[in-house]
Amino acid sequence: MRILNRKKLLNLIFVTAIVGLIMFLALNSSSCQLFKKKAASGETTAESIKTAETKKEEKKEFGPTFDLGEIIVNLSDEGQARYAKMSVAFELKDEKMLKEVEKMDPLVRDIVVELLSGESSEKILSLSTRNDLKKRIMERVNENFTEGAVMQVFFTNVLVQ
Repeated sequence: MRILNRKKLLNLIFVTAIVGLIMFLALNSSSCQLFKKKAASGETTAESIKTAETKKEEKKEFGPTFDLGEIIVNLSDEGQARYAKMSVAFELKDEKMLKEVEKMDPLVRDIVVELLSGESSEKILSLSTRNDLKKRIMERVNENFTEGAVMQVFFTNVLVQ
């Protein structure tokens, strides 16, 4: 009787091991398939993101640029003499606007000098204020053209002393 119980126990362990192995393989197989589906959908999403980025790049073609060069201005700091040396460039709408802006170089330069000299060194060094200054320059310059000529303003070099 003892041998019979031992055989039943070994058979029970063997069957349990086999059933456990089958369940493990089934779960492993289904999880691999699930992972592959997620990976495939992730690739599709990555591809669509790349396509969207490509479309943005194709849409936004950089226009012609007009380099105003270096401008040196006294700043409006009280109690001390401070100045800024900045290089300014514009992205323009098209080649036609480039010729107009070149003709009006003194006016454009005067607008930029006037706006820069009204700022303090602290405002020139602040990124958020500088971005606001770029917008004001663009608006003031564009007021002097029948069509908006300036698309963006760039400060390619900023030195405050």
